[in-house]
Amino acid sequence: MRGNWQYMMLALVLAMLSWYLVSGRERVEVWVEVYVVSANTPKGLVVMEGLPSRLEARIRGPQGLMRNINPADLVYVLNLSDIRAGENVIVLNPAAIPLSGAITPLEIKPARLTLIADAVVEKTVDVRPVTRGELRDGFELKDVRLVPAAVRVRGPQSVVEGLADLATKPFDLDAQLAETVERRLPLNLPEGVEADPSQVMARVMIGPITTQMWVRLPVESPPGMPEVRIDPTHVRLHLELPEYLARDQEFRNDVRIRIAPGTDVSPGEREVVLVYDLPAYTRVIEARPERVRVRFPEPQASGPQ
Repeated sequence: MRGNWQYMMLALVLAMLSWYLVSGRERVEVWVEVYVVSANTPKGLVVMEGLPSRLEARIRGPQGLMRNINPADLVYVLNLSDIRAGENVIVLNPAAIPLSGAITPLEIKPARLTLIADAVVEKTVDVRPVTRGELRDGFELKDVRLVPAAVRVRGPQSVVEGLADLATKPFDLDAQLAETVERRLPLNLPEGVEADPSQVMARVMIGPITTQMWVRLPVESPPGMPEVRIDPTHVRLHLELPEYLARDQEFRNDVRIRIAPGTDVSPGEREVVLVYDLPAYTRVIEARPERVRVRFPEPQASGPQ
């Protein structure tokens, strides 16, 4: 018995080899996933519905070969050269799955596809700004200007023809914003739609909430000329100013009415233009009167030396 161990070992190896050959050649059936790749889509058409990314296929072949199938190699190329706008029924052919000759494709699920295709069209649409969030108390959004204000869009006819305008991605307002800011905003595009350009420059104008009021203030004499005579001595100003200023009566101390620099101050009487020094975010809507008459005195004679 001890002298025949070599024969026993050889018999064991032969038995294992026979089992492997028999089991490897045994034919089995399995279901596998097959990736779908579309090709030859007619120019001017786009598939809107019904195109899956994967299919299921039933295949048969030797068990040994089946174990070595690489799922990445299972690709069904779907030829779309004959589709038209509207509904298209395409019958799938299992034989189109790329497999070795020893493996047979038997069935595909689903056996047919119903594809909805649409014509590709273009048109120009206006862009609509979208904002979200809140500004700090006393400030508001004055205006949003977009450059360009309209863009060219391209996509499925059923989608593009229904576009009245195109919204931007939201611009976030927050309590730190108090001035005009500029920012690039992407467009919020429907699926399958492209835009040229795909972004716009937004100029977002922010300022204080304003109110209007009338104030009556004196006209200041030119520096170093206290003897001038001004008629009338006071002017009424119709102001637009921030609400927070209007609530503070002390703001009048920051409003000055002066004779315009460069005015002829030689002796005599003449009508002069006025200028106004104003707090931030304040403007003059109307002045009554807009001009005043000023009498500039003769220079006083010097005394005897």
